[in-house]
Amino acid sequence: MRPQYNQILCVLSSTSGQDALITKAVALSKLHQANLTIQLALPALPPNARLVMASFAYIESQESLICDAERWLCNHVDNLDTGWPVHCEVTVGDVSQDVLETVSTLSVDLVIAQAKSGVSGRLFGADALHLLRHCASPVWLLPASSPPHHNVVIAAVDLNYHYGNEHAAVRKGLNKSIVQQASALALLSKGVLHLVHVYESIPEQYICEGLLSMPQDELATMNELIRQERDQAMASLVIELQASLQSNNECLDIQTHLVYGQPVAGIATTALQLDADVVVVGSITQPGIPGWLAGSIAEELAGELHCSILAIKPGQISADDQ
Repeated sequence: MRPQYNQILCVLSSTSGQDALITKAVALSKLHQANLTIQLALPALPPNARLVMASFAYIESQESLICDAERWLCNHVDNLDTGWPVHCEVTVGDVSQDVLETVSTLSVDLVIAQAKSGVSGRLFGADALHLLRHCASPVWLLPASSPPHHNVVIAAVDLNYHYGNEHAAVRKGLNKSIVQQASALALLSKGVLHLVHVYESIPEQYICEGLLSMPQDELATMNELIRQERDQAMASLVIELQASLQSNNECLDIQTHLVYGQPVAGIATTALQLDADVVVVGSITQPGIPGWLAGSIAEELAGELHCSILAIKPGQISADDQ
């Protein structure tokens, strides 16, 4: 049931404070017997007045930067003595675009990167959010203070299947992938897996702002019916997971949470209450897939979390399910 990675890309954004990220990437590569590429992705040199007037000097400076960065990266990886073959690569330019090109060229199936804290207080910067939206492979973003082990793992699942058979199938497949990825992380650290679903019948904003009128007893009845429906869907998900674990002689502490409210706030609050180490969430960005997972939900959630986030898209399911 565990997802299998073959090509892992570890993205470094600077030459300092990256050792923990490299160590985690190496450990995952050893576990999956995967090829590991470490990419130092640096922004382009600003074309200041002197360099603009002397274009050859600009080119020379850019090439010199790449050579120095490649030298540093290779030496640094050698000094870490990872005990695993590592391919080193340096790019200078548009950081997120350079990473996406590497993902495409190498057919990467997992990207690991370190988050940045900006002046806005958000943990994840613009390049990280761009990867969440546009990267075809799973993206795992970790804060600089990420713990070595993930003892509390959250799988944020969407159990609302009221969007037609095709869209429901997408959701169910994505939920399965989310649970697989999350359970693998929990098993790796012998941690606890929390399955979290946030639901609401009608956005409270509509009622609070007077855009929709509904008697409180009717609203309460509707919410209870939805809670029961989602409780049954959650139970089915747990039964399926437990059967898969038993078939592999594995055991995992699984806890479930049905939370009433708005998805981003509900997941973020639950992650804070549980002191989560990582949240695994789906990211659907293609048009035509309605519901709260559509669009930039992973990006919105990333802006609220203070732990690592692993974002995956439909179709990113392990080979066991193909």
